[in-house]
Amino acid sequence: MSENDKQGNFWTTLPGIITALTGIITATGGLIASLHATGIFSSQNTQSSSANPPQIQTNTNTCLQQANNATFEVKAYNQNGCKFKILNNKNNVKAHFHASGEWAVGKAADGFEYVTVEGYTREIDESTKKLFKCPDQKLGALIYIRKGKCYHAGEDTVLPLEAEEEINFYINDHAEGYNDNRGIVKVTWDIAN
Repeated sequence: MSENDKQGNFWTTLPGIITALTGIITATGGLIASLHATGIFSSQNTQSSSANPPQIQTNTNTCLQQANNATFEVKAYNQNGCKFKILNNKNNVKAHFHASGEWAVGKAADGFEYVTVEGYTREIDESTKKLFKCPDQKLGALIYIRKGKCYHAGEDTVLPLEAEEEINFYINDHAEGYNDNRGIVKVTWDIAN
């Protein structure tokens, strides 16, 4: 029997079939793992099926709240801010927000020291004012956008929220200036009486 006949018969034997199936399974597993790593099989709206779901579900820019009180973070360097919504809320409520911590809109070498969520005392330059999230609010202040309008949140604010309403919290900065910002502010919230 020639060497070619032996090789041709290998694929019709049980060890040959097992080898071929193992290769196919390995390749398929590798493909699935690659697709999962790129996010094709992931879902951002996946919820825990346990009896005690987590109080906060977060990704890089969302702070969806499920409890009646919790804490979320607003990162100074995230231009997408933090989208806040009370999950499964079918009623209008008053939410009390209390922010603490410090952050900075820029490098210390450029004169931007850490400040509270009340923001800097310096005025926003008129030539760049139109590029800010909220041009009429203080530079570096904690702000929120609600129904397309900007508001100052500061250290304490109480907001009447409609059922399922979403608001967005940010540090007030120039649209292209977020990459050198520093710090994270923690916002604790609860249902106000």
